Amino acid sequence: RRVQLEARYLGAWREQGLPGVALYEAEHASLKQDHHDLVLSLRGRDLGLPGAELRGHVQAARRQTVVDDRRGELGLPMHTEQTVDGLATSWRWLGPAWGPARLELTGNADQGQVEQADLRSGKDAPPSQRTSLGAGLGLPLRWAQPEISLLPSLSVQRLQSERAWLPVEAVGWGKLDVPPRNLVTGRLAASWQANEWLRLHGGWTRSARPPTLAELFGNDGAVLGNHVLLDESAQGVDVAASVQADLATVALRARLAGFAMEIEDLIGLRRVSAHQARYDNLAAATLLGAELETGAVFDRRLDLSARATALLPRDDSPAAEYAGKDLPMRSRWRVDLRAGLKGRPWRTLGLLDGWLAWRWQAPHYTDRVNRIQVPGRSSLDAGAALAAVGDRLRLTLRMDNLLDQAN
Repeated sequence: RRVQLEARYLGAWREQGLPGVALYEAEHASLKQDHHDLVLSLRGRDLGLPGAELRGHVQAARRQTVVDDRRGELGLPMHTEQTVDGLATSWRWLGPAWGPARLELTGNADQGQVEQADLRSGKDAPPSQRTSLGAGLGLPLRWAQPEISLLPSLSVQRLQSERAWLPVEAVGWGKLDVPPRNLVTGRLAASWQANEWLRLHGGWTRSARPPTLAELFGNDGAVLGNHVLLDESAQGVDVAASVQADLATVALRARLAGFAMEIEDLIGLRRVSAHQARYDNLAAATLLGAELETGAVFDRRLDLSARATALLPRDDSPAAEYAGKDLPMRSRWRVDLRAGLKGRPWRTLGLLDGWLAWRWQAPHYTDRVNRIQVPGRSSLDAGAALAAVGDRLRLTLRMDNLLDQAN
């Protein structure tokens, strides 16, 4: 029981006619995608030192996409194939308690590779690659009387190497080497248990992230990549108050949270034609938000919850036509309702869990000038999970976007 190892595999296959960007349906363009993920998780206790904890995570992934648009309905004629391979590892070690403090060490190593082929011309690109290493240090401090937690952390992510091959007319492919660079992030958070039912939280965060491989290289014929994207950086504050009360057969909970964030070089989608969008950097943006969540658990089995989120996504770019507009692809309102039933015996196989979730999303814009609006949408999700063999085997069935419709 000191070491737990878990393995998961996910495979997904899809073939469909390729739609344009919210404007029309391409009749002769097709999209084929294969996704494969293998995840290994390790968790250990009392390894090396009493009270120490170790968590490890390894994920191997492959994405294959084939876009066939020989008639050029999405722009230029294309028949392309893209394969993305990734290997990501991360670990976290939490040392034994030393007074109110515990030392926390984290690390990660990621490697990604993209292979592209133009099946019309028969010219294959050499693989584009990225390698990154990261390390972090934390010193959680917890006092019992009064119950206060202080959580400082600092991490550095180094993009060790990055090479991209870009299509060049009459040449085939051109090489682009990106110099190594460091991304420094940090967080300082505090939590106070005021009494039996009230807990207060607050924190400051400095974050940064490089563009993903999907943002650099795109993912299908309607969404294009951008090889010259800048790293996204942000800093912000968040506050929250949580309330919890246990009655005879009912456990009540509620949480009110708010946050404010300033972002530089925000990565988002920008329409470049009637049929295609491309990832691009926005010079500056501000996100202000608030969230209210309530829930109740009846007899430890029936779990009901509701969450409402309000967001003010403001474009702060210096250009007059964008300043003060809503950021693309971000709704101002969202509502989620969920009902779950836990641990019902089913025949002699095991315990059966089930859930039903409904969500509504307000209208949003697809362009930075706020001229093209997508209607709000609501959808229904459902699922069930069966735990058998003493909870060592778990079978899950999910059905997403049932009754998905525009409002």
